[in-house]
Amino acid sequence: MRGTRWLAVAVAAIIFTGGFLSGAAWQQRGSVEEEVRGVLDRYLTARNTFNSDAFMEFFVKSPQMTYISATSEYIGWDALLKGIAPVFETHASTVEVSDVRIYPVNRNLAIVNHHSKFKTARGDRNPTRSTKVFVRTPDGWKVAAEHSSRIPDFVGSNTNEW
Repeated sequence: MRGTRWLAVAVAAIIFTGGFLSGAAWQQRGSVEEEVRGVLDRYLTARNTFNSDAFMEFFVKSPQMTYISATSEYIGWDALLKGIAPVFETHASTVEVSDVRIYPVNRNLAIVNHHSKFKTARGDRNPTRSTKVFVRTPDGWKVAAEHSSRIPDFVGSNTNEW
């Protein structure tokens, strides 16, 4: 009987502790989502103010960092800096994002999907879908990879429309 009571106490302790641990995991997930969303908001502000130095702070400073847009491809932080500077100098468009979905993979990695609409002097242009891979670095959350592609005219911005 004594061994059974000990086993019951041990099982209860495991279940009780497991509840706290799973709760902590959910809190951590929420924390990752909040942190990444905050970084994404600051990323967009830097992008829309055409500040290439501030914008580049949001990317992993690595030769493997990848940025693929509907019109260009840059492999490496230096390549993106060189390519983005002339674009920012023209102040050609700002971007608005919608339908942001953040998927925490773990406490150091998150995938972000969203739709973008570019605002130009001629109006809204080139709606895109984007995926960003965010990694936690000692300097905070950074984009390790980004891929955007245009949404064809025959497809609505809603993911369920075809």
